Amino acid sequence: MLFLGIATLQVFNYYRHFPKDPAGIKSLVAIVYLADVLHSALFIHVSYHYTIDGFIRVLTTGDATELAATPWSLQASVAVVGVIIFSVQSYFCLRILRITESRLLAFMCWALALTRMGTNFALTATCIEHATIAVVDSFTFKWETIADLSLGAFSDIMIASTICVGLLRRRTGFTDTNRVVDRLVMYTIGSGAATSVVSLIELITYATMPRTYVWVAFYSLVSKLFSNSLLASLNQRGSHRLVSLSIQQHTSGASTRVNFHKEMESDVEMASVTNTSSKPVLHIVGKQDDSSEY
Repeated sequence: MLFLGIATLQVFNYYRHFPKDPAGIKSLVAIVYLADVLHSALFIHVSYHYTIDGFIRVLTTGDATELAATPWSLQASVAVVGVIIFSVQSYFCLRILRITESRLLAFMCWALALTRMGTNFALTATCIEHATIAVVDSFTFKWETIADLSLGAFSDIMIASTICVGLLRRRTGFTDTNRVVDRLVMYTIGSGAATSVVSLIELITYATMPRTYVWVAFYSLVSKLFSNSLLASLNQRGSHRLVSLSIQQHTSGASTRVNFHKEMESDVEMASVTNTSSKPVLHIVGKQDDSSEY
């Protein structure tokens, strides 16, 4: 619930600070947040089933099989997690397209995200078919879970590293622009590492201690990390307060001009380099129309 509270605050800040964002981005934020709320509600029902309702039935009927059955909410939560992760990773694939301008790289990362959602849906079907906690011992569930978690960690690292490489190639040699790029790279590494590390821990705990169900705790965190990484990515524009950054470096016969501008459709910082001639000028245009010239 802590992560849901953080996401709620981030959603409030997003709609308050970025009312002019494209409808597609606003819709994505709404879908991811509502799916996150639904996931939390489903997990509350799962907790109620195992800690309260199930034990009451065992005490009244003496039948312990009630605790062995998996509730419909647990089965549905697996599919919801898949939708959240796919939605967020699709957004970051769009960032890859904007930054690298490579359709191949963007498609490869998106294909990984799509495959990951497919394994989540396969897990959902397996859970519905078995409908008991004994499903964790089935061969189908084991390889689907291992494939899903392995693919998840790999896709997270792939997407984060591709964005980082694309941003690093935009470095210009100027301190101010490089500082912006470095901040974006550090944020991308942090968000990508968080999701991939949790996926790896979940994979290790499931492979070594499947019957302890420790891995379920990490499973419940994955969707929260993804939804918060999306919202933080969008809201970071408020801290940078950059819509465009223009640097003109002039020498005696030629100069280099670097333009950093915000693609509001995908919240991607892009750069272009052209040649001009004049004296050094640095234009920084803030989000609140504040600017300075040096």
